[in-house]
Amino acid sequence: MRNIKKYLSVFAMLVRASFGRVILLLIVMAAGQLGLFASDLRNHLLIYAARPAEFPTFLETMLRFPVFIWPVAAAFSVLCVLLCLPGCGYSAKCGYTLRRLNISERSVFVLQTLCNAVMFFLFWAAEVVVCLAACRMYAAAVDPSLVSHHTVPIAFYRNDFLHSFLPMADTTVWIRNGIMLLVLAMTTALFPYKQRRGKFGADMVCYALLTGIFFRRSIGDGFNTFLTIFCGLILMAEVIHYVWIREEDEEEDNDKQNDCI
Repeated sequence: MRNIKKYLSVFAMLVRASFGRVILLLIVMAAGQLGLFASDLRNHLLIYAARPAEFPTFLETMLRFPVFIWPVAAAFSVLCVLLCLPGCGYSAKCGYTLRRLNISERSVFVLQTLCNAVMFFLFWAAEVVVCLAACRMYAAAVDPSLVSHHTVPIAFYRNDFLHSFLPMADTTVWIRNGIMLLVLAMTTALFPYKQRRGKFGADMVCYALLTGIFFRRSIGDGFNTFLTIFCGLILMAEVIHYVWIREEDEEEDNDKQNDCI
């Protein structure tokens, strides 16, 4: 029971270090996306007012515009940075807590991975809610005769960006997204783990770039999906090897050197 409380205390400390900032970031992202979408919607309703036949596919076209996607990319980049900060050169308070609880570095890494996974899940859930809210705004703005209960599902199926976030019945994309979330959580937890050893966690930077480039996929683009799954599994194995095997070997080598001295 004491061990469980010890781990819960560290997990709670890591959550407190990130949760408030992440929630603020998600609020800013949602406000920016919906504000830009509402502005674009008003402008394009005026432009296409004389051509109502274009409205049935107008929703999925609107959500392809970069103005709706850029805030997500910016928020994702900031989120990765925010989740790397806790544990980088522990503050006096965090360092005291960890010394008092006498918890191993590997345990801190696992707990920070779990914490970061929760934060990335919140990011995904917030963006799904924003997309659904944008769809509601669209449905409320256009003529009701041009909207049906199939409008939103069709938009999520046809629009590359929406389908990547909520892939409906596309199981391989769900698997890809799950692997992406786990690898991002592990690499952002690995960054402070390496930083405390005087090393730079380039793994997070590389995979964050890979995610940003390949996350948005065309419908039926199996190569993109399997490439990201393959790269994610390889990097996951590399992180596990580094934390549990390579570090252990380095510690043994250091102990041998100290014994020789």
